[in-house]
Amino acid sequence: MKKTLTFILFIALFSNASAQILNRSENWPNISWTLGGTYTPAALIFNPTVDNKFKFDAAYVSPPGSATTAYAASPSFDLKPAFDGGQKGLNISFDISYAASAELVLTVQYWNADTSAWVIMPDGMAPIGSQGVLSTCANDPVNLYFDFTTFTTNQLQNFRYRFYVNDAGNQFTGVCVSSPVITSLSCPAPTGLIVSNINTTDVTLGWTGVGSSFVIQYGLQGFSLGSGTQQDVNISTYFLNGLSASTNYDFYVKEDCSNSNIVVSAWAGPQSFTTTSLGLEERKLQGFKLYPNPTKNIISMDSEKVLNEIKVFNLSGKELMKLKPKKAQTNVDLSALSSGFYFIKVTTESGSGTYKVLKN
Repeated sequence: MKKTLTFILFIALFSNASAQILNRSENWPNISWTLGGTYTPAALIFNPTVDNKFKFDAAYVSPPGSATTAYAASPSFDLKPAFDGGQKGLNISFDISYAASAELVLTVQYWNADTSAWVIMPDGMAPIGSQGVLSTCANDPVNLYFDFTTFTTNQLQNFRYRFYVNDAGNQFTGVCVSSPVITSLSCPAPTGLIVSNINTTDVTLGWTGVGSSFVIQYGLQGFSLGSGTQQDVNISTYFLNGLSASTNYDFYVKEDCSNSNIVVSAWAGPQSFTTTSLGLEERKLQGFKLYPNPTKNIISMDSEKVLNEIKVFNLSGKELMKLKPKKAQTNVDLSALSSGFYFIKVTTESGSGTYKVLKN
């Protein structure tokens, strides 16, 4: 899948546990569709009111290089039954092929009945580059997603959409679209949020969702959504690290049912958890020396094994420094820290040890 495309290339239809309330096949040729624009008739190769495709080719515009528009618009239909049934997203499935320079030329638009204006769908901009074979309409399948959660009753009951070509005069522009199928879908929030394998600086987050595209957000307990750290996840578990010991956190998760941030669920959460304490007990590591202690700034370390990782914590368990020396002898500079007690945790292939040090 090309991530630069705004149209999402078809991999598999979004799987929904409930039946699709709206399942509409346009069945081109369809005389209920309307054609319009300022196009040269010869440039409209296929007319969806009499053909099974909508094809425009600027090579046949006369005079050559003239600006032209052409559109194929659906009849009005009612989205309210789907909306009332909790299915507030649409999946418009069709095949497309196009020539170079299709970007910004072909758009998919919806009718805003409240403002009496056509509006480009957020997912409705034609992709960049060449796709399929325009000359034969050998098309590639796409899914286009649309969220109508915020629609008014008027917008729902008088919904229309159209394929719109707006060519400023590029002789290389051309597009061919197959008969669309439009279905409704719901996007429920994930359930069963759980936190497991809780350690001092890492945990495993889990939840249950319908698909395989999610967004998590986490932060200190009580944080406001939008102010936390956000991460896209393609599986219903996530290993979260870089946390502080003995600290309370919250996490939220939502599902991206379109894999394109167009149709998303509400946030589920918060699910709270507390990382474990670093502990005040020193744990010695065999074959390891740390000196001087107390120190003014520099701690020297000698180990029989390679030092894979060194972490410095304050007494509350907050991680202040992390080093990966990958050698058996090293120095740690504590000059950036204020005077007081700290814990230094060292890890080798033989295990780990924790040492309490005093910086004067």
